[in-house]
Amino acid sequence: MNKLLLFFCTFIALLLGCNLDKSQEMHSSSSRYIIFPPSDLYDLIVNEKILIGEVGYRKVIDFTIKYTGLYSMGIIFDRFPLKYQKSQHNQLLLRLKLDFFDEDSLIFSKETGDSILDFASKQGNGLWLAKFNTANTIPINKTIRCKLEVLSSDQSFTEQYGDSIFFIKKASEK
Repeated sequence: MNKLLLFFCTFIALLLGCNLDKSQEMHSSSSRYIIFPPSDLYDLIVNEKILIGEVGYRKVIDFTIKYTGLYSMGIIFDRFPLKYQKSQHNQLLLRLKLDFFDEDSLIFSKETGDSILDFASKQGNGLWLAKFNTANTIPINKTIRCKLEVLSSDQSFTEQYGDSIFFIKKASEK
């Protein structure tokens, strides 16, 4: 009986969030959202059209992260196939430079191109570019500026698959 009561109290404490206020809730571990995730946990926090067919193209994107944990960056294409053949991966020439700033301080930098993988999702189909963990890199609840630059383009890729949308979203912790 005591074990059942202890289990019930533990469950209620988890359910109520141990009376954490909203700011603590957003900073707490992502594992706390396994049972009752916030409705916006996996929403795109960046969703910007970019021109990957132009070498030297630059775009500045401001965004804020609400939840700690792992995040993914990628590109969604208008006409990207569900089954992208691995042999085509080796032919992708696209390379991007992504610099992330907290005010004027560079906090994270990534060049993409070596390990790009395809995906299909409810937002669309495209290519994963990179992942980052907020614990090591990006502060929570602050405006972050991402400076994106196309280092090498792939015009044939753009012609074949259409317009491109750069995105950042919370990734699954699994």
